[in-house]
Amino acid sequence: MTPAVARRVGRERPEEARMPILGASYHPELVALMSDALEQAWADVANITEIAPSADQTAIRNLMAARIMAGIEEGIRDPSELKTLALNAVDWYALVAADNPTVPSWRE
Repeated sequence: MTPAVARRVGRERPEEARMPILGASYHPELVALMSDALEQAWADVANITEIAPSADQTAIRNLMAARIMAGIEEGIRDPSELKTLALNAVDWYALVAADNPTVPSWRE
């Protein structure tokens, strides 16, 4: 495990890293895969505060992370597929429409 991954999971040398959200333990390589997929997905939406200022960034990241973890549990190991799962977990249109009255709501 690289030092950067160890810092991300909060341990110096874990044999297995614990992910508190699901209470499951994952091999360090899976933790790195999940972290990288989340960071890549988040980089794609880094301007969320500009287009949807009222969006709860922590809630969005948690939702994206939970979907990546579910994908891992389903056996998905392709980083781009995990990234896509994360991005598809969020209703981006609703977030943008909530802060922009000129965007028509599809829910009306």
